[in-house]
Amino acid sequence: LAADLRERLDSNASSEFIRELMAACQIEFESLLSSLEVDGLDVPQAMASQHRLVNLMAFIGHLFRLRAVRGNSIIHCLLNALLGWDQERSRWQGQPQEFEVNCACALLSAVGSAYACNTRGSRVYLARLKSIKTARPWSEATQREIDVLIHTWEQEWTPSRNSVLPEATVAESTSQSVVFSEGQGRGDLTS
Repeated sequence: LAADLRERLDSNASSEFIRELMAACQIEFESLLSSLEVDGLDVPQAMASQHRLVNLMAFIGHLFRLRAVRGNSIIHCLLNALLGWDQERSRWQGQPQEFEVNCACALLSAVGSAYACNTRGSRVYLARLKSIKTARPWSEATQREIDVLIHTWEQEWTPSRNSVLPEATVAESTSQSVVFSEGQGRGDLTS
């Protein structure tokens, strides 16, 4: 099924479909993040939005892995938004919320070695996950998710194990990422 889908997605006729699909993903991403920023959101609604956002990140990751999403800029953009990269100051800003960490883990798990081994700046996100892991207590499920992702990345995805870029190089690795749109403050997924 995956090979059949890849063949269909590689044809020129499907490029418009992929653009439209990614535009819909961007709208959903923005909508879900905005809904989570609303004060007074009840717990079931918040949990449903967070769950949908995690699933959306996994979906985008699988599209990347199938090579339907071309280039790393979309993945960089999403990870920067989720893990707290401050574009203006060229540094990590504070600690992300737990659902954002879950989304980043879902995205990174879905893109897997296709991203981790072939993207120069991807190790920056491994370093960020390591710093997030120890920054505060997380739920057991989130802690386990971070641990599994770090272990998998170091043991299976990274050709040169334990070589992590210092935080200072994140600006260089994200310089190719999609510029955050001024109006929304989020990335443009359709580039």
